[in-house]
Amino acid sequence: MSEYENAKEISESIDSVAAALDDICQTLDECAMLRDRFAMAALTGMFANANIDRLVAESQQHMAETAYGFADAMLEARKKK
Repeated sequence: MSEYENAKEISESIDSVAAALDDICQTLDECAMLRDRFAMAALTGMFANANIDRLVAESQQHMAETAYGFADAMLEARKKK
């Protein structure tokens, strides 16, 4: 095999790996976006709660962590389908 053919084969392999990585990243981005959307829905539900003053007073950080906790649980439940 000539150096040119070898270089061309390596280049094609790199392109193939890059395409696979793009697919993986796209899937991860979609999962991250879905997680954010689930968290926003959970947070919206928390704000609709009659005890919102108490929830906000406890901690905005706690509310955000709880919302993402619900989002993570929803993502896990989707995997079981």
